[in-house]
Amino acid sequence: MSWQDYYEDMSPRPEASSREEMKHAVANSLHDTIVKEVDGLLSEGTDLREKLDEIKRLLGRDFLRQRQVEDIASCLRMVSGRTEELADDLESCTSERKISLS
Repeated sequence: MSWQDYYEDMSPRPEASSREEMKHAVANSLHDTIVKEVDGLLSEGTDLREKLDEIKRLLGRDFLRQRQVEDIASCLRMVSGRTEELADDLESCTSERKISLS
């Protein structure tokens, strides 16, 4: 459910200042959630780095097939590409907003 759906489902209708406060509260909550999730991903990234180092050692000993390494690299690129996409999307929204406010 988006914050707009949440906001529109509220009844009775709050006053204008209360609506703004609600929007700010929802925005702050979303911000906190994203920051926590990214922080979790970064700590998982440290664990992932250790696993990748182990994979490199195993690869050096011929315990992994080339296809397995390609699969792992492909997965990492997908995650990287998706996060880049999300960041670009967010930045484009803020630049569009700056243009519309001008």
